[in-house]
Amino acid sequence: MESDSVFQGASNAISFSNQMKHDKVRGMTAEALSTTPVLCPMEVAADICWKDLSIPRPCPEKWARCMKGSQPHSHEKNWILTLQCQSYVKQVKGVQFLRKYIEPNRIVIIKTDLMTLNNEELQFRDQTWTIISRSETDPNTSVVHVCEHMYLDQQAGGISSARPEDVAYAQNVVLKNLNWKLREHTMHLQDTLIEETQNYGMVSAVVGF
Repeated sequence: MESDSVFQGASNAISFSNQMKHDKVRGMTAEALSTTPVLCPMEVAADICWKDLSIPRPCPEKWARCMKGSQPHSHEKNWILTLQCQSYVKQVKGVQFLRKYIEPNRIVIIKTDLMTLNNEELQFRDQTWTIISRSETDPNTSVVHVCEHMYLDQQAGGISSARPEDVAYAQNVVLKNLNWKLREHTMHLQDTLIEETQNYGMVSAVVGF
């Protein structure tokens, strides 16, 4: 996929948005978009992003097992998340594939999660593009764009045999709860980028003084 099309016309000013929207192809979709200008070279920002995406954070509702991927600059993760609401408890099993592509003036990290509800055939898909671009005016600064889409996979095998009420429940209840996790992670990455690169900028200023 051409990542330029994902962020076509995007501003480099700091921003964050999260919404549920209806897509003609995917159906109901959770979307998170963020832009974070940072005071460090793109390589430093990419290392922060890669660490945040590949290393599990402490979370009592989630178990994860990580391993190095079979391709260069790749990573894989198996995980189980417990979603707790007033009326139900659902276990979501997922497998994550992470891949990094290094180009002269940008670094692209692509993440795909395939998720299934425990004892059900319905499958969710989470696709994330993280683009770290070198500044055109200052090589010691860069900008990080993140675009994430999560949706019930209409092409998965179990969708054809599922009851309409189960599909509606998955889209209207489970997906909305997964969206809160999506929002939480995207905001955490943005906060981490700002905090760690501010510290980097301070250290660089002291060294250069």
